[in-house]
Amino acid sequence: MSDRFGDLRRTVNEAAEPGHGEPFDVDILCLEDDARDADLARHALQQSISIRAWRVVSTRAAFIGALAERTPDLILADYSLPDIDGPEALRIAHERCPEVPFIFLSGTIGEERAIETLKLGATDYVIKDRLARLAPAVHRAIAEARVLRSRTAAQTALAAQGAVLKRIVDAIPDLIYAVDRDGRITMANHAVLRMLKRKSQTVMGRPLKEFGGLLGAQFDDAEDQRLMQARRALTEREARLRDSDGAERCHLFSKLPLTDPATGAVNGLLVVSRDITDSRLLEREVLEVTEREQRRVGSDLHDGLGQDLTGLGLMIKGLESELRRENSQHLPQVKRIGEVLRDAFASAHSLARALAPTNLDRGDIMVAIEQLARHCSGLFGVPCEAHGDGKVSVNLSDSAAAHLYRIAQEATVNAAKHASASRIVIELSRTGADLTLAIIDDGIGFDAERAESRVGMGLRTMAYRARMLGGSLRTVRGPNGGTRVECRFPIKQNQAAA
Repeated sequence: MSDRFGDLRRTVNEAAEPGHGEPFDVDILCLEDDARDADLARHALQQSISIRAWRVVSTRAAFIGALAERTPDLILADYSLPDIDGPEALRIAHERCPEVPFIFLSGTIGEERAIETLKLGATDYVIKDRLARLAPAVHRAIAEARVLRSRTAAQTALAAQGAVLKRIVDAIPDLIYAVDRDGRITMANHAVLRMLKRKSQTVMGRPLKEFGGLLGAQFDDAEDQRLMQARRALTEREARLRDSDGAERCHLFSKLPLTDPATGAVNGLLVVSRDITDSRLLEREVLEVTEREQRRVGSDLHDGLGQDLTGLGLMIKGLESELRRENSQHLPQVKRIGEVLRDAFASAHSLARALAPTNLDRGDIMVAIEQLARHCSGLFGVPCEAHGDGKVSVNLSDSAAAHLYRIAQEATVNAAKHASASRIVIELSRTGADLTLAIIDDGIGFDAERAESRVGMGLRTMAYRARMLGGSLRTVRGPNGGTRVECRFPIKQNQAAA
């Protein structure tokens, strides 16, 4: 049997053995000009094979007509006939029904010629005076053909599924591409090609880092090698990419190790990257609107309700003086009203300063944080300190200062209300081109599993504000217990315009 089916031999051998696979019920076309030889061949096969149809032809025209009438399951052919020879019959069969097994049955074929027929694509050959080999050869050929048909059908179905999958991937607006272990692009959907303004053949096989800010911002060889080594996915990392026109876009991307289905070895990474520029701008605008609204409410509290309460306080003082001169029995009640009014004024004033920190308007974030520490100490009765390292005098934009202040405010309130802390420290420090805000407490400590349920939206909002600053937020257990909330971000992109 031809070596081109070497990977199928085991399956074919099992299928060709008696008792394996489905019973053979075959349609055989026999190209033979000797009726006696044809009868002998049929008799040899009938001992072990159910022949559904047996057609014998002896000329070229009859052979072509029989193939046109219907496709047989097997072709038996003599090598030498007056009207047609074996190689020509094999060529015709391969043109019209290439999947049908073809066995030469000849008494004149020699070993050298027999080998040549196999090279031409014949399934097998049998010498007429050795008809005992015919049935096993037919068994094997039919089994082989069935396996090949099954594999071809599976490959066709797989190719169709692959084509559908490719169309789906190409229709997705996200950037989807794959790289091998050397960081070379092995697959890219239409979104990637549109972004690069290139054709597939100019992208495939090229190192990802060659594309600079376009896709290179998502390339980190050391990290990628660690991901593939650990078979670990990387999810939701942000990067700023530039499109082919130079416009900067914000992308949220993930990386997933790709494995070889045959060996199970990791042979690359799949990257899915979504453009979130518009949503980030919208989210930023929502936060800025919220911040402006908080400041407006704070100003209204200070200028409106605060002034009214101040006026009422003066009136109460005047009433107290009048009642004191008259030695009125209502003086204690009026004094109590005055105390409640002063407490209300203090609360309104404190709330107004929390909603609209006056120092943020002057860009002095350190002074605003010191004010926050004093406010926290007074409101919750927990000692709260603010420290700067002397190098943090930076002129942040209004938006950046507001984000940083709100992170400090949220973390400080969480520590005072939920952590049972006896001391809170707010630190602002500068390291190179970055600014770091840290809120440290000595409370019950950070529990990653319970944190989300404790602070809920607050933790997510702090993390989001950190991303708006182009930085990150870390919440960890302190070395001596308690919790450390740390936000680190680049100074340059958050400075106020000159």
